[in-house]
Amino acid sequence: APQTPPAPPRGAIGVVTEIDAPHKIIKVKTDAGLIVSVTMRDTTNYRRVPPGTKDISTAPEITFADLAAGDRVVATGRTSDDGKEVSASRVLVMTPDDIAKKQQADQAEWQRRGVSGPVTALDAAGNKVTISVRGADGVNKPLIIELSPKTVQRRYAPDSIKFADAKPGKISEIEVGDQVRALGSRSADGNTYAAEEIISGAFRNLAVTVVSVNAAENTMMVADLDNRKQPVVVRVKADSDLKKMPAQMATMMAARYTAQTDARGGAGTAPPPAPP
Repeated sequence: APQTPPAPPRGAIGVVTEIDAPHKIIKVKTDAGLIVSVTMRDTTNYRRVPPGTKDISTAPEITFADLAAGDRVVATGRTSDDGKEVSASRVLVMTPDDIAKKQQADQAEWQRRGVSGPVTALDAAGNKVTISVRGADGVNKPLIIELSPKTVQRRYAPDSIKFADAKPGKISEIEVGDQVRALGSRSADGNTYAAEEIISGAFRNLAVTVVSVNAAENTMMVADLDNRKQPVVVRVKADSDLKKMPAQMATMMAARYTAQTDARGGAGTAPPPAPP
C-alpha cells in the first residue's frame, strides 16, 4: 500500500551562517547540511541556553540583536513542506564561547574520571565489557565496565575517531580488540567500573618509531613497538590532528615505555586514547 512520506522536522537545528537584520531572517546550516531560512515573528521568544541546561525556563531571555553568525540555534515553529523555511516561535541560542567552555569542562571530567583501553572480553547478555588498563605500577590489568539502562552509549564512525562524529551505539556493536572509553565510577576494590557514558570504536592506538616519511603522499612508514616492530603505513588526512611533543615530554615517555617493556620481557602497550 502507498505510504505517506514522513513529515519534515518542525524547525531547524544548526549553525547561523547569515543574518538579515532589517527583515529579521537568519540562515541556518543544519547538521544534515541543509540551508534553512528562519523568519522571526514579533512574538518570537529568544533564550540563551548554554549546553547542559536542563530547565529551559531558567535560561535568560535575549533579543534578535544578540544573535551572531556562528551561534548554534534550535529554532521551532511552523515549517514548510520541504523543511527549508521556518516561522520561528522560539529560538534557543548556544554561543561558540558557551560550547567551548562546555567542551573544556567535558574534557577535564573525562581526564579526571575516565578510563580507556582495548577490549579483551565481552558479556553482552550481562552488559559487561572488559578492557585492559594500565595501573599505577605500569602493569596492564583487566577492568570490567558495567553498563546500566541509563548508560549513554556511543560508537565512533567507521572513518572517524572524532568525538563529535560519534553516533548512538549498542554493546552488541563492540568487538574484542576495539578501543573503549568510559566515564563513571570505579568500585572500592578497583576491579569494576560503573559507566555513565561509554564510547567505542574499531581503531587502534600504536606506540611507534618513524622509519620514513613520504610528504608527497602524506604517509609515514613506522615501526609498531608493541608488535615486534612490524612496519605499519600511517596515512595523514586533511582533517587529521597533528601535534608535536616537547622534547622533554618525548624523552620521559620513551624512558617510561622502555622500562615497562623491559619489565614485561619485551612486550609493551600503546598509550590509551586521549579524552574526547
